[in-house]
Amino acid sequence: MNRISIRGVGIAAAALVATSLAVGGNTSAADAQETASRASQVSLVALNLLSTNSNTDIAFPASLAGGGFNETAFADLVALHDARASARTAAVLAYAQAAAKAAAAHKAATAAAAAARAARARTAYRASRTLVRPVAPGTLRALGKSMAASRGWVGSQWTCLDNIWTRESGWSRTASNPSGAYGIPQASPGSKMASAGADWRTSAATQIAWGLSYIANAYGNPCQAWSFWLSHNWY
Repeated sequence: MNRISIRGVGIAAAALVATSLAVGGNTSAADAQETASRASQVSLVALNLLSTNSNTDIAFPASLAGGGFNETAFADLVALHDARASARTAAVLAYAQAAAKAAAAHKAATAAAAAARAARARTAYRASRTLVRPVAPGTLRALGKSMAASRGWVGSQWTCLDNIWTRESGWSRTASNPSGAYGIPQASPGSKMASAGADWRTSAATQIAWGLSYIANAYGNPCQAWSFWLSHNWY
């Protein structure tokens, strides 16, 4: 096949229409009627082809390459028109599918972010519902409160710390666990607290000092540690 532009096909088809009509004037009435019918069909395809703004090269039907016209030529023109329409439809469908996938991904990401916010809100609410218990002077809790205050952990931060160690050890310096956790902060293993003092087995102050440092390094502050504890039952 020769290769010409789509616009060129349209012009050629229009020329064929004119030629066919002219020839029809020198033929019998029956032949003229058949020629007019074909010309009408070809003209519709020609108009469609001429309406394009594309100059993309296409394969020109061999049946029209010599300037003649027959039913095969008309079929080729229709095939070209249909192929162009099919390509346009496929492009629209591909765009719609891509847009749908993008919308679904955005919806899923939005839902995940909302779920994460809701989980944080629930954790914060549970932490805010914790009751503040009075601290009796001379107790290990009082010592812990004083040592926490030296870090600036007062008010709600002290409450969060108290919540953790009340549940972990009941503020007992000899509290132990089969896992190897020991003391007020339940260091696991207990020997970790040796970094705060050789008397870690018996000294509440050494245990509290180690526990405060652990919380600061691992969570930043007691309330961050308490939020984690609420979700995992350990810290």
